[in-house]
Amino acid sequence: MTTKVRTVLAVFFMAALLTGCRSEGMALRDAKTISVVRPGEMDRVALPVRLQWRANGIRPNPDLRGAGPFFAIFVDRPPVAAGTGLRKLLDEDCRTRPGCPDQAWLADHNVYVTGKPEVTLSRIKAVTGSRVGADNSHRATIVLIDGDGVRVDESAASVEFQVVES
Repeated sequence: MTTKVRTVLAVFFMAALLTGCRSEGMALRDAKTISVVRPGEMDRVALPVRLQWRANGIRPNPDLRGAGPFFAIFVDRPPVAAGTGLRKLLDEDCRTRPGCPDQAWLADHNVYVTGKPEVTLSRIKAVTGSRVGADNSHRATIVLIDGDGVRVDESAASVEFQVVES
């Protein structure tokens, strides 16, 4: 095989390899991670329980105004999927009531929204279909949402803990 033919084949194979590899959507970005600080996994805690977490690469808006991001904490229920809003959780009554959902409605459905890396749970309402059992274990999952209440990405952290009588 001549040098010219080898060069043409090498260019052909390189072009085929490069066109098969997309760089679109692969921009490098800061790693966004959420990690629970307290309670620890399977810790036994009394109410009120204070959940705290670290949010690396995330600058939340602490006053719950503007575009966010904010944290949504789901207790004993799965979080909404990325790209899905908290409005998916609303019942008919809330959909038709002005100002709903508010913080009280969300808390009554074991969902909490905050701009700070912590939340205090003074009570945990039983959720139909949750796996809360005799050991009174609960799972909290923390995700990021935007100002419209839409989950922005797959970043999440979870912790399971047990509530005991104080």
